[in-house]
Amino acid sequence: MIFRDRFRLLRLLPASHAAVLGTISLCLAVLPTFLALVSGRLVAEMAAGQAGAALGMLAGLLVLEGIVVAAMEAYRQVVVARVDGAIRRRLRAMAAAPRGIAHLEDPAYADDLSRASNLGGWQNLSAGAAAVAQVVLMSRMLGAFLAAAVVALHSPVTAAVLLAAALTIRSIVRRQALRLHAVVYIQARPWRQTDYWSEVSAGGQAGKEIRVFGLAGWAVGRRTAQARELAAAIWRTRRDILIHQRIAILLSFGAVLLASVMLGLAAQRGDLVTCLVATFALLGITTIGMEEYEVETGLGAVRALASLADRTPPQPVPPQVGPGARFENVSFAYPNTGSVLDGLDLRIEPGEVLAIVGDNGAGKTTMIKLMAGLYEPGEGRVVCDPGRMAVMFQDFNRYPLTVADNVAMGAPDHRDDREGIERALRRAGWDAERLPYETVVSRELHDGVDLSGGQWQRLALARVFFAAGHGRDLIVLDEPTAHLDVRAEADFNRDVVSGVEGATIVLISHRLSTVRHADRIVVMRGGAILEDGDHNALMALGGHYARMFELQASRFVESG
Repeated sequence: MIFRDRFRLLRLLPASHAAVLGTISLCLAVLPTFLALVSGRLVAEMAAGQAGAALGMLAGLLVLEGIVVAAMEAYRQVVVARVDGAIRRRLRAMAAAPRGIAHLEDPAYADDLSRASNLGGWQNLSAGAAAVAQVVLMSRMLGAFLAAAVVALHSPVTAAVLLAAALTIRSIVRRQALRLHAVVYIQARPWRQTDYWSEVSAGGQAGKEIRVFGLAGWAVGRRTAQARELAAAIWRTRRDILIHQRIAILLSFGAVLLASVMLGLAAQRGDLVTCLVATFALLGITTIGMEEYEVETGLGAVRALASLADRTPPQPVPPQVGPGARFENVSFAYPNTGSVLDGLDLRIEPGEVLAIVGDNGAGKTTMIKLMAGLYEPGEGRVVCDPGRMAVMFQDFNRYPLTVADNVAMGAPDHRDDREGIERALRRAGWDAERLPYETVVSRELHDGVDLSGGQWQRLALARVFFAAGHGRDLIVLDEPTAHLDVRAEADFNRDVVSGVEGATIVLISHRLSTVRHADRIVVMRGGAILEDGDHNALMALGGHYARMFELQASRFVESG
């Protein structure tokens, strides 16, 4: 398992970069051994009064080592950026590929996404850094064994003792690196919560309520307290690591001292220098703590990436169905909640204007999410082509783009259709003289403006009209005007019906008077259809719809 995961790290490296990185790492691995041999030769030649050649070789090797180290550092950054960029693109593609959104609401999926992209926000120790660190580790191990071979030429026992000491010290350092990695790994979710409080305290979305209720100090304090708590756990671990590293340093010093004594008894002067330099090269593997930590965090990212691939649902094949939609014995429940839909059967006929009404929590919005493929039903099936749908939710997106670009999001493949964008805006009643089409609708951007709630609704409606003009013939309005008065909502719904003639239209509302002119009205209650018919038929029935309508009408008369 460990070797397989580390091989996965190496596979992240592009072939061309891996070749260059491997060459540089190989140079770093063998240079210390050559330095040891040349140093020994230099001492021997100095004793014989002939140090010129060896001195030149030593100087050349030292210069070469400096060049290789500098090249390694520069190339490391290039490779890390390339690998991490590829991983981020893959993560975005994986998250965006499924039609549904259930995986995005899974806390475990969010944790893996955080680990695969950025380990909890403490340090960006990524898979790219780990892949490079794995190559460095391999080169250091190769260099250590080459250095041990040099020592073994003069004293096999000393080489064995030194190699055993070096591997023991490396094991100590590695365990501490793993310990630090474990602390950071489990903090992925808490760090996401901390990032949330950063956004709340400093972002613009919650800025009004934060200031009105005087929550700024509280939000900043909560973020600070949580960040300090998380950082304290990390620094406690780092303190313990420093203690163990001191032990490793003492062991290294003892190993060098022991090697000096043993080699001094068995070697000539030049051989002694060679072996001592080789000893220092051999003990270089005791300083690989950071590389080990980078590898372990990177392995966590690679495992999280594999987990994301398993958790990400496959991209479904778009159904080849006609206009309209069908619910066939559909049941559905959100995680950790009771049933929202229970055995629902409904047929939405092509070209009809259907209103779905009911109390809050009746399952109206859930039906639309199932039609759009955002969730899969627990039982039964939904026959609908999401590619034919244009939905305007109550919490529709407000893109910080131009007016025209906001409309083009309804059919992004046709964003160059300027005439269609302008036609959709005119149908939606947009005031182009006051707000030209190239106006940026975000105060956070340069020369941007903020829109009123009604202006945003007109812009979102134009987006629906633009989508309908490019083949979307199943239009859904999911209470986008719930905060408007009854007359304004009724006018809004009429604008939609007149703006997309011939399309299938689904209107969702809990206010019955705004949808009374629909071809058909479905009354939802408890996740099932309670009543079905047009307004006159339902009023004549004298059931739940009639009582709700009369109650709402009486309230409207009283308030008006």
